[in-house]
Amino acid sequence: MGGWLKDNTNESQRRNLWNAAIDVLISLHKLDYKKIGFSNLIFEGKTPLNQQLLYWKSYQNWALGGEINVTCEEAIHWLFENQPNNEPTVLCWSDARISNIIYENSLDKVAAVLEWEMASLGNPVQDIA
Repeated sequence: MGGWLKDNTNESQRRNLWNAAIDVLISLHKLDYKKIGFSNLIFEGKTPLNQQLLYWKSYQNWALGGEINVTCEEAIHWLFENQPNNEPTVLCWSDARISNIIYENSLDKVAAVLEWEMASLGNPVQDIA
């Protein structure tokens, strides 16, 4: 594939860009979501993972328009039944990707992160996934 990242950067610049992206994720995940006003993203009696699974189950139902997909149903059932206990809970950007980052000209420092409408609480690995 082409584009500005492939066509207009060298290997060193791309490495710096990716490292800057990971650094910004680490910084976000270290924030105290309670102190900065994101406690409202969690619902009483639901873990962040359970909330995410309920969201995707609802999205699946909407996307399939009432149809049943056996594979999807089995997968979502397995995910609900096999949720891990005691996951870390942090503020997740939930739309973490290079195209949602504005870099300074040097490409080694993040100037801004965009697209926060999907922010959630959850395990920090969500943003990597």
